[in-house]
Amino acid sequence: MQRKSIFTILGVMLAVVVTSLALVFTVGPKVSAEQSRQPFLEIADEDDFIIDENGVLSGFTENAYNKLSQCFGKGSSGEFCYDGDNYCEVHVKIPEKVTCIGDGYGNVFRADEGGYDRRFEHLVTEVSLPSNLLAINNYAFANCYNLTSIVIPDKVTDIGHNAFNYCCLGFIKIGKSVISIGDEAFFSAVSFYSIIIPDSVETMGERVFGDCKIKRVYCEATEKPTGWDNNWFDGYSNWYDDEGSHVVDIIFGCNKTVTFNTDGGSVVADQKVCRDHYASKPTDPTRNGFVFQYWYTTDEDTPFDFENEQVTDNMTLTAKWEPVATQNNENQNQENNQNQNNETTNHENANNGKKFNPVMAWIGGGIAAGLSVICGAAIVVAKKRRK
Repeated sequence: MQRKSIFTILGVMLAVVVTSLALVFTVGPKVSAEQSRQPFLEIADEDDFIIDENGVLSGFTENAYNKLSQCFGKGSSGEFCYDGDNYCEVHVKIPEKVTCIGDGYGNVFRADEGGYDRRFEHLVTEVSLPSNLLAINNYAFANCYNLTSIVIPDKVTDIGHNAFNYCCLGFIKIGKSVISIGDEAFFSAVSFYSIIIPDSVETMGERVFGDCKIKRVYCEATEKPTGWDNNWFDGYSNWYDDEGSHVVDIIFGCNKTVTFNTDGGSVVADQKVCRDHYASKPTDPTRNGFVFQYWYTTDEDTPFDFENEQVTDNMTLTAKWEPVATQNNENQNQENNQNQNNETTNHENANNGKKFNPVMAWIGGGIAAGLSVICGAAIVVAKKRRK
């Protein structure tokens, strides 16, 4: 009876090992392929772009099309599409020689295939704009509904009508030199908490932010400029107020500068703050031989209260420091020990530069456990036979 039980256990353990090996050769390769798959396709070479002698970008070349076709299949409409196995996001880095994006007649994300346009705007998830860019023309980024953020360089002066309509921007920074923004430039394209409009903007068309979901619009201008259409916003809030209604706060006078004097420490960027509003507490600066304490205005013994003190005018906050020698040595030792522990953990997790694979670890553990039990059972059988 005992012998039958032992053979039963051996049979179960053998099944575990066989199953684990099968997983190694089936699941393992798929997991490895998933991890090694390229996360995005970059379009960045100058010969990927159609750029005229004036620096106007109007589309993408056949060279760009060839790159895209290596990663994507084509649907019945002739457009690029997700094909299940070869999906990847498209990141576009526009060359520095480009000074204007778009010819004013349509979206620029069209790749040439033997004289035929193949649109791929719906695949673009990231765009890096050149620092020398001066204008973004009509419809240039229209329908890029997977584009989630955009930083408009400081040299840009004009944003054409419908330039970004139907994007899905969760973040946008408008450059400080923008003068004109056309009709419906961001129509149904913005969905986030707030946006800042610089005081350089002199004209805005109608419904620039129509159908956008925004809680607060911060305008650096003291009051609505005469060149702004009376219906320039026409968006709504996706955040409810206490009464349960969609209320959008449009605040003018957001032109106060809070400067951070670190007194020899690392640089902290200035902040633009609306009048009678609050500055945001920045990340603590660092300084060799000192420990940061707090920010203050004029009295170095009185910390500035970011949560309760409003900004009424331009102001400077100065960093308060204490020399390291005055700090508790025990706290310093604890910090050093923690850093050493973190380094050890990071070294162990590095695993020779390879990513940790939980599936393969589980499979390996199953094999090791099975082999251990089999060896133990074999020893028991051997001892039984000797008796």
